[in-house]
Amino acid sequence: MKKILFITYYWPPGGGPGVQRGIKLTKYLPSFGIEPLVMSVRPDKASYPVVDETLLEQINPALAIVRTDSCEPMLAYTRIIPGATLPKPGFADESSPSFSKKITRFIRGNFFIPDARRGWNKYLVRECRKIIKTQEIAAIFCTSPPHSTQLAAMQLSRETGIPWIADLRDPWTDIYYNRHLLRTHIANSIDRRYERKVLLTADRIITVSVSLRKVLLEKSAKLDPQKVVVIPNGFDHEDFTELQQTQEDVFRIAYTGTMTDDYPIDGFIRSVELFLKTNPGCRYQVDLAGHFSGKSLRKLNESAISAHVNILGVLHQKDTIALMKRSSVLLLIIPDAPKNEGIVTGKLFEYIGAGNPVLGFGPTHGDAAAIIEPNGWGRMFDYKDPIQAAGYLEEVYKNRERNTDKLTITDARMQYSRRAQAGEVARLIINLTEQNV
Repeated sequence: MKKILFITYYWPPGGGPGVQRGIKLTKYLPSFGIEPLVMSVRPDKASYPVVDETLLEQINPALAIVRTDSCEPMLAYTRIIPGATLPKPGFADESSPSFSKKITRFIRGNFFIPDARRGWNKYLVRECRKIIKTQEIAAIFCTSPPHSTQLAAMQLSRETGIPWIADLRDPWTDIYYNRHLLRTHIANSIDRRYERKVLLTADRIITVSVSLRKVLLEKSAKLDPQKVVVIPNGFDHEDFTELQQTQEDVFRIAYTGTMTDDYPIDGFIRSVELFLKTNPGCRYQVDLAGHFSGKSLRKLNESAISAHVNILGVLHQKDTIALMKRSSVLLLIIPDAPKNEGIVTGKLFEYIGAGNPVLGFGPTHGDAAAIIEPNGWGRMFDYKDPIQAAGYLEEVYKNRERNTDKLTITDARMQYSRRAQAGEVARLIINLTEQNV
């Protein structure tokens, strides 16, 4: 077994989609000869935007986990300022930020670069140094965001010569909500410099989509394309086979995850309204689970479908999966932002695992569309194309009436299984460490 330092800030009881990649990789890597030693932050020192205690049940008791102190300015902010809370993912709770919120964003964007979790780095590096002195570590695997952790991994690799793999689950300087951070030109320049340094220094870079790989390669002509690989997010087959798929009388449309103002919802609302005009007797419900901006909720409340919208809030992982499996249609919306062709959320793969048709709004020639459409798993429509989207809803509805809408586990779907992806990561680690001998 090759032992690696597996660095991840987001770890149970932290919740949300960012935690899943780490949980599942560490679950399956030992099957491929890789023993991960997880390095994370103490829960009482972390600033988690989402907490899900039930995820602790998924951790193998034999897995070695080391948690360290941290210095979290955002956590201190919530403890000092009465009524203050951590921002939701993508600022989903701040459609019209107050002046004080704007000041907070400015401070966060300009004084904590790349991000406000950078206070963890010195504690992380200190503890990793101790471990490296006493144990034979073959590689450093660091998954982000927060991208500041890659700076700590870079420092450790430089000091020890241990090869380092940077796993970038999300874009760095191109993340869609960066434009809301009120950053100055100087702050943006510093952040881009950090990003380029990580890209040029890491021994291997993993990203989650073909388009995002292209974006990263455009950062520097010095970046070797051979060291940038795509390993997408996925779903854990075991999570979905534990639950029975049920057929309900209600035509249920479900959305899970975050929906900020950058997620256009108008096209979806209009598509449902048009669908109902040709299917007036349809018994339907729209279930929304996750974080939603006030603007999105207002649009839903002011629409003709408001009486059938059910706001569920943030659910535990098991409940989220159960919702996906009992739904007739799974709604996907890609943020309307520059370079959004490469946005392939972890939620999409869980939708695929659930086996129900996906109704998507976003770039019709983006990476998400390239995954679902050729395999018949769903359709992606332009934000302003509700007529075609309504037609797809009707197609799914009629198929459902004939009980033909349920998808089955196939080799095509299993290529996105968490186990298969762990195998790819393991092969990359083994090849890299053997080259380093």
